[in-house]
Amino acid sequence: MHRLHVNGHDMAYVARGTGVPLLLLHGAMCDLRYWAPQMEAFGRRYRAIAPSSLSGLSCQPMSLPVLVWRVWAPFAGVPARPERHTSR
Repeated sequence: MHRLHVNGHDMAYVARGTGVPLLLLHGAMCDLRYWAPQMEAFGRRYRAIAPSSLSGLSCQPMSLPVLVWRVWAPFAGVPARPERHTSR
């Protein structure tokens, strides 16, 4: 397991392989270990990246959209999208 400081947050993650990034996100009651059985297979074809959400092994609360667009998209080389706010 690795730790990475991205956009002001410490993130725990594992990565395998090279090539096109494949971001593997786990559910709310899991952490990066959820993807352990698949990491080797995905790593043969992609750069498989399995982070722990900031409420998991990383221990900093963050919503999924914030996690994806502010933290993992830049790490995976995806251009950031503009923030969108809607009122209900």
